[in-house]
Amino acid sequence: MEIATGDVDVQDRVVGTLEASVGAGGVTLSWRFSGGRVPVETGDIVARLPPENIRDLTLETGVDEVLREPPAGSPDGGRPEGGT
Repeated sequence: MEIATGDVDVQDRVVGTLEASVGAGGVTLSWRFSGGRVPVETGDIVARLPPENIRDLTLETGVDEVLREPPAGSPDGGRPEGGT
């Protein structure tokens, strides 16, 4: 999936491998992914995913940050990772 400008919200979907590229906009991910790559040039990525479901999912930002938040019902807090 390629998005030049705009927000991407992928939720409540089971996706094997996610490949997405966003030029400018935010990305919010929730549910399950077995792997893939999501680069965002300008914008944040919010990942509400259990850690065991994102081992092979690469999240990259050029300017803003990646924030991993716990899925709904999880007692853990989110933590910023910086642009990686």
